[in-house]
Amino acid sequence: MSVGSANNDVLAVDGVRALCSLSLVALHTTLLASTLMPFTTPFTKSAPYVFAAGGGCQVDVLLLLSGFLTARRLMQGSKDTLAQSLLRRAARLWPALVVLVASQQVLGDDQTPNRLHIPQILMFVNNLFDVRVYGTLTCTVAWSVCVDMHVTAVIHAVWHMCRAQTRIATAAFLLLFGASFAVRFALQDPNRYSLIRLGDHVHMGSTLTRSCLRWLKQTYNLSVDVGVPSQNNLDVAYAGVSDIADSAHAYLNRLYFPSHARFGPAMLGAALALGTARSPQLTSKHDDAPSRRRGILFWVLRLLALLLQFACFGVIVGVLVPPPSDGPPPPPEAHAGVTTALRNTFALAAGVLLVSAEAPLGSAMYNPLTRGILRWRVWRVVSKASYMLNMCHFRIIMELAFRDQWPLRSRLVAAAARGNAWPVVLELYLGALLVSLMVAHFFHAFVEPASRRALERVLMSTASSTAMKEKKAQ
Repeated sequence: MSVGSANNDVLAVDGVRALCSLSLVALHTTLLASTLMPFTTPFTKSAPYVFAAGGGCQVDVLLLLSGFLTARRLMQGSKDTLAQSLLRRAARLWPALVVLVASQQVLGDDQTPNRLHIPQILMFVNNLFDVRVYGTLTCTVAWSVCVDMHVTAVIHAVWHMCRAQTRIATAAFLLLFGASFAVRFALQDPNRYSLIRLGDHVHMGSTLTRSCLRWLKQTYNLSVDVGVPSQNNLDVAYAGVSDIADSAHAYLNRLYFPSHARFGPAMLGAALALGTARSPQLTSKHDDAPSRRRGILFWVLRLLALLLQFACFGVIVGVLVPPPSDGPPPPPEAHAGVTTALRNTFALAAGVLLVSAEAPLGSAMYNPLTRGILRWRVWRVVSKASYMLNMCHFRIIMELAFRDQWPLRSRLVAAAARGNAWPVVLELYLGALLVSLMVAHFFHAFVEPASRRALERVLMSTASSTAMKEKKAQ
């Protein structure tokens, strides 16, 4: 997932981006660690697992940031046409995607027989194809880049259609954000799949296709017992989960991967960028208000802003904390509501906290706590290399956890058999994070700048020559 870095004045973006990337590594670490455990392992029901998973909403917040920064760049007076903007975005995204695809060909790819996913990824359309046929575990992180490219195109198109009128564009983005709820509601099917039902089966095995399972067994020799007699055999661990897998694949195809099901947070981010730039209630200072009436209005807004921030914090905590397991099953309406609204609501909560962290002293939204946390400059270490970090960490976790050459695999299986896997999982997380950060920073410092400049020169010169030929032909 990529969010641009053109707005260095928005320091809180670095904090949100870094926290999302760290959380994303934690999510994938726990998911991949569960692959070495029986399908019924209590590991996936524990509170630390739910906290590490973060509701799977990390990409939604990153899409919010992408929309936020894209809209800010447009407000700053970008002169590029829609085609030029998309070519610049492609030049930003392609180098890491090429490295991702090439590295998987060297290390081994679960789509090796046909490799049809490679042109799909490089053309930013892989997320629109059936996961059961074209899905790839080793390049699974590329789907979010495809969504990012699509929502970037939508934001630029809306901005140009609104003729750069901030008020009209803000209304259009808010309308699209509201429409995203309707789209997700139309696509959800609580009788077949829902986030609540899938949350009861969060083992990695519930998302694997049969071809991917065969590839894992052949590549990493995972079909033999490595710790727990018979229970750790993948054939046994995944036996009888075909219905769960079918539900998971249907959910992935309809509501998880496609851009038309995930565009809401980016539209919200664009609306926040435009709305906060023109809203005096959020950005102007009120301490010197000459009248008592204005002072009362400010404190009313201040109280409402604090209540809103508290509610948003509650939404985030509610997603990170597991529900009680001994309560009554939720009604069907809850399944439909959570599946429809969870991701957009989580992104909305993160957006409000982002705005509060960037609000100036004396504004109604100002919050010193969120400002201090999210604007902490240490986050910059993770944030500036976050795009490649998000691209490379998944395979690094797989190599550290699954290879026989590393002791983590046998230790993890043995710890899971004792019911105390978390110390080893934490060790896996820290090791994978360290290696991923090293790779990401090397790429950010030595590979990305030159390759991005070269691609921009080629793409922009080609676009300019094509435009000139078309103009002459007319």
